[in-house]
Amino acid sequence: MLDFIEVDKNDKSHKEATFKIINEREYNISHINKINYSEHIKFIENHPYRNWYLIKNLSDFIGTLYLTKDNVVGINFIKSDINFFQITLDFFLNNHEPLPPIKSIRSDSFLININPNNKKLSYLLEKNNAIHIQNTYKLRK
Repeated sequence: MLDFIEVDKNDKSHKEATFKIINEREYNISHINKINYSEHIKFIENHPYRNWYLIKNLSDFIGTLYLTKDNVVGINFIKSDINFFQITLDFFLNNHEPLPPIKSIRSDSFLININPNNKKLSYLLEKNNAIHIQNTYKLRK
């Protein structure tokens, strides 16, 4: 069974756990390179998320789950496990509702961005009737 613990920006163990997960997670979208601890602390202290959880299995923090004010969901694990993804998705959907839509800013539904190599999460989303609506590309100058 997994536990979902709200990230406390004042808890040193939460800062350390989220830092470890970001730098060791199997799939990345926003961080190609490892981040440094001081940047991470600044982010945590000003975090823009509507909800942010550490995911704990037994005594170990193994992942994070967050929801932005734009109804975007992030699920990250150090090592992907289809059962952990399903438990996390179930927890999320049973405990959260999307904010009302704002045209051209916020969808009326939850959206989740995943690394294209994360086949387990992609499979699970399709199995749970999620609709594939776009592919996103990063442009570099």
